[in-house]
Amino acid sequence: MDPVVRPAPAPVIPALVARHAGDAAFYWQQHDASPGAPLVGLPQILEYGRLLDAHLDGLRVAGDAGWAAALNEVKRWNGAPEVFVTTLLALESQPPGDRLAGMWAIASTRPERTLRGLVSALAWHEDPAPALVWLRHWLGHGDGVPVPLQVACWRVLALRGRGVGDAEGRHFAGLLTTALSAPDAHLRAAACRFAAVWDAGRLPAMLQDSEVAVRAEAAVGLLGASATATAEGALPHPDGRMRGVEVLWLACHTLAQSLPTLSGWYRHRAEHRLTRWVKELAMSAPLGHPGVARLLELLPSRLGLWFVLHHVDACYLPWVEPRMADPAMARFAGWVWSMLSGVDLQGQGWVHPPKKDDGSAPAVDARDAGLPEPDGARVAAAGIRLPAHVPHLMGKPLEGEHVKDVLRSGPQALRWIAARHMGHAVNGVQPFSPRDPAPRQWQWMASAFG
Repeated sequence: MDPVVRPAPAPVIPALVARHAGDAAFYWQQHDASPGAPLVGLPQILEYGRLLDAHLDGLRVAGDAGWAAALNEVKRWNGAPEVFVTTLLALESQPPGDRLAGMWAIASTRPERTLRGLVSALAWHEDPAPALVWLRHWLGHGDGVPVPLQVACWRVLALRGRGVGDAEGRHFAGLLTTALSAPDAHLRAAACRFAAVWDAGRLPAMLQDSEVAVRAEAAVGLLGASATATAEGALPHPDGRMRGVEVLWLACHTLAQSLPTLSGWYRHRAEHRLTRWVKELAMSAPLGHPGVARLLELLPSRLGLWFVLHHVDACYLPWVEPRMADPAMARFAGWVWSMLSGVDLQGQGWVHPPKKDDGSAPAVDARDAGLPEPDGARVAAAGIRLPAHVPHLMGKPLEGEHVKDVLRSGPQALRWIAARHMGHAVNGVQPFSPRDPAPRQWQWMASAFG
């Protein structure tokens, strides 16, 4: 019998494969940045995911040429988006060890730029098993593994929550004693994130750590810990939660006061960290607390606006309104005001007409592109006010069906706030993250809505 004649594989077009590698990195970056993008919601996340998958499939079909193209992007840019793509491809290969080692040899030279992509890739797939093999391997070798790689492992495990399963969770919880006492503060801080999910009873002691970043992560973890995170199956004691608020408050004050002394990359890193702390503090601080006004004085305007939005107390609408007079902040301030009040500024005609781009207009922050410029005087004159010290988003109390509506159709930033008001986790399984792949977000909502 004549042998079966199979068609030859289609020739690889190097330029097309390189395009797949670059575009896959681009669409992951769009997805990852979405929680800070006012105009991005679930429909856009679904589209980013569709395009990301299409370009990843192109790399998969190209085989070794696809891997080489992705690795070349890491060599060229050495950033989080490129590391995400190569890590995902490496995990899918057999065996993945050599490819992971090749990626890490490059990425480890700039961990401050690349770690985010590594963490995202290791937490990306619905089935955690392939990544867990490597998390066990890396954390099991302790001092023989670079600290940034250990940090990535603990962050991945925290993102996975209880979705890793009880047996795996208990295994990694057994390594916490060493991680929480490690000499490196970044490692202790990352371990605090995992402890919040699996052993929150360890966090009160970490509030006394010598490093402010560790104290802040312990506080964030304590405030977000669910009943499933304690051996007794009980929520952290209210006194402990208030201590967490106090520690996080002091951490925000300390870092905010240091910002004027920083510049360049160091300031960027500090602002990124402070943004996360500010959002967590805003959602935990008691409504009506007199210290909020003092904190808003310390924070740069954009961070202050993020605090007000996440605090969801409409009593700060009068604080937001004067920020619309600052050309650099006006659009973002108008958006925050609208998200709290529920008033459509464009629908009311309370916006300035678009200006011609002749170079004379003040520069607009790239993050605010597409937002209208509010007419601050008309907004203030309208005197829109809502009940104070009651959580509001989009002009309605943040409760019941309105929370679900925000999760379904709101911008990414508001969706996270709404999820937190429903509870940090559903059935103790997996925390909600607006950076999760869109299908996982759908699953979370299906579980949360019953």
